Amino acid sequence: MVLALPLVFSCVHTSQSCRHGVQAFRSLRPFAATPASLANSKFSSVLNPRNVRCAAGCDPAWHSFWHRSWQLQASTAALPLRTPGIPVLRLRPGRSGLVRAAWGADVEFHPAKVTSNKEEALKQHRLVIEVGKLAAEYSTPGQFVQAKRRAEDKAGFFAIASPPDLDSGRLELLLKASGATAEDLCALKPGEEVLVSKPMGKGFRIDTIPVEQYPSILLFATGSGISPIKALIESGALAGRRSVRLYYGTRTPEHMAFAQSIEAWSSEHGVTVLPVFSSSSDGYVQDAFARDENVDPNSSGGTAAVLCGQKEMTVELTALLKERGVDAILLNF
Repeated sequence: MVLALPLVFSCVHTSQSCRHGVQAFRSLRPFAATPASLANSKFSSVLNPRNVRCAAGCDPAWHSFWHRSWQLQASTAALPLRTPGIPVLRLRPGRSGLVRAAWGADVEFHPAKVTSNKEEALKQHRLVIEVGKLAAEYSTPGQFVQAKRRAEDKAGFFAIASPPDLDSGRLELLLKASGATAEDLCALKPGEEVLVSKPMGKGFRIDTIPVEQYPSILLFATGSGISPIKALIESGALAGRRSVRLYYGTRTPEHMAFAQSIEAWSSEHGVTVLPVFSSSSDGYVQDAFARDENVDPNSSGGTAAVLCGQKEMTVELTALLKERGVDAILLNF
C-alpha cells in the first residue's frame, strides 16, 4: 500500500546549530519507507502532526510545524488516523512534493545465471551473474540489486561492483559471507540460478560535482563498501580530476577485497590508494584522514567526497569533512 500525503509545513525552529537541518525545512522531500524505518525515524510525529520532535539532541528539542493542508490517499484503502504511538513519518528537508510512505512495495525478481563465484578476500566472494537485459537498467555507479537464491528466501541488498556496461549483460557483486542470504549466495556454483531485482537506487550523482568546480575528490570505503567505489573508479567518471585519493579501510590485509585491482586504479585511473587496517595502529578511515597532512581541501580548489561504509564512519567523516570545508559529500543512498 502506498500513502500519498500532500503536506505544507512552516518551520519556526530558529536554531542555527541543528545537526539535521531542521531549520532548513522550506519544502519537504518525497520518500519511500518501510514500517520498520518509520518506527526508527529520528523525527517522530503522528500522521496528523502539530509538533515534530527532533530526537537527536538539538536545542531546542521541539520543532513546531503548522499543518496547513491535509489529504490522505491510499492505493487500496484509506487507513484511519491514529493517536501517538503509531509508526512515524520521517520528514526530510530540501525537496518539494508529496511525502510518501510505502509498506511492502513489491519487488520483481528475475532469474539470473551464475557465471563465476570466487573467494575474493577473507569471508568475501566475488559473484558474477548473467542478467541479460537487466544490465541496461544499471546506469550509475553506486546502484544496487536485491538478490536471493529461492523465491521464498529473504532478499539481500548488494551494491554492484562492476562499472555500468550496457552490452555485457553481466553484473559483479561482492558478497560478505554473513547472514543466511549472503551465505547461500556465496555457496552458488557456476551454472546455478539466482533471483535478482533490476538495479535500484540513485547511485553516486557525480554530475553534481563537475570537474571544473571540484578538481579534487576524496573517496572513503570500508569493508564491502568498496564495491560501489570500485564501480565508480573503473567507470571513468572521475577522469580529469587533479587529485583522487581513496581511503580504503578493512580489518586486516586478508579482508581487503579487490587488492589486485589497486595497481590498475593507480596507473589507469590516477587514484592514490591509502589502505587502512583497523586491527593495527591505523585505526579507521576517519582517523587516517584526520591525521593526513598531505590533504588540505582549501588549498587545491574545490574538493568533494564520496563515502560508502558503516553508518558510524559516514557520520563521523561527514562532520570532519564539513569542519575542513568540504560540503559536497555524496552517498549512494
